[in-house]
Amino acid sequence: MTETQTLAHKSTRQERGDVVELREVTKYYGATAAVDNVTLAVGAEFYSLLGPSGSGKTSLLRIIAGFAGIDRGQVVIAGKDVTRVPPYRRPCNTVFQQYALFPHLSVAGNIAFGLKEEKLSKMEIQSRVGSVLDLVQLAGAEKRSPRELSGGQQQRVALARALVKRPKVLLLDEPLAALDAKLRKGMQIELKRLQQEVGISFVYVTHDQEEALVMSDRIAIMRGGKVQQIGEPQHIYDNPASAFIADFIGQSNLLAAEVLGVHMGGIAIRLQPGALATVSGPPAKIGSKGRLMVRPEDVKIARLDASEPGDGLVGRVKSQAFLGSSTRFEIALPDHSQMIAVRDRSHTERLDPGDEVSISWPPRAARFFPDEVSAP
Repeated sequence: MTETQTLAHKSTRQERGDVVELREVTKYYGATAAVDNVTLAVGAEFYSLLGPSGSGKTSLLRIIAGFAGIDRGQVVIAGKDVTRVPPYRRPCNTVFQQYALFPHLSVAGNIAFGLKEEKLSKMEIQSRVGSVLDLVQLAGAEKRSPRELSGGQQQRVALARALVKRPKVLLLDEPLAALDAKLRKGMQIELKRLQQEVGISFVYVTHDQEEALVMSDRIAIMRGGKVQQIGEPQHIYDNPASAFIADFIGQSNLLAAEVLGVHMGGIAIRLQPGALATVSGPPAKIGSKGRLMVRPEDVKIARLDASEPGDGLVGRVKSQAFLGSSTRFEIALPDHSQMIAVRDRSHTERLDPGDEVSISWPPRAARFFPDEVSAP
């Protein structure tokens, strides 16, 4: 995480009312740092840990829950240091991908199980179970068996069982992974609604960037045990901190590029096919090599006029796919790489496979990322 992001976390901590804080947390498995010096803070919000397999996101969730210890750092929940506190004494509950409902208990029995362990009165248990069934929209299903429920309904029971104990933090480890695509999209909306209604911290682990973009108030992107960037979904999408993040969040065109010069209008770039371009962004060292990033929806293509000289990028339409509200074009470049362009239906010019096209984009829509230097 960058110094600017760290300072931003400190300055907004009071107003956000942070519930979970991880302070320089490190966790080793053997010689490998599964979580490497992670500092982050979560308020009463929907907060997603997003990253590829092996990035450390599930390890981080287990650390918050208390299922995994740490080698360095501090875990704070609701203002209390819980670093050495066992899971059953932490004010958080976890919902896993496998819902682990008791098949011999009814819906109400599953939800009430934890409350009975706390020796609450029968009246208090009935009241809480009834309220949480209303919350997850399962009122009237309390006597049904888990076997009689759909996948989505079983997940709601698992959520209700976790929420009925009124935790300060709800931890969710890819709970939608077992659902089909249509049900999954519906449950994304339901989870977001639940978080807004109960007003507690939801910490959600996923490798699905679309899922994170749809539901999250903020996202922490992880890679190799480290937090790479933290921010609101639109900010990360529009301002990725690296080529990895640009490629991981949404779809991006990443083209080999070299910095020719820096001026007030931006950075002058030479692309691998020999074309020139200008991009906005922080100054870069002249001669440095890296990747130019531009989103497909920002790419403008037009049939090439052979009489028009220029040093811009050209290509040939390789394929096109009509998507309803837009058309997706695959463009082959002279160096045998390719770009993707997406046009909405306002474009009337017809383009077919084999057509030669000019390719451009607004300078503000493109970013230059220097090549990452590997540590010795």
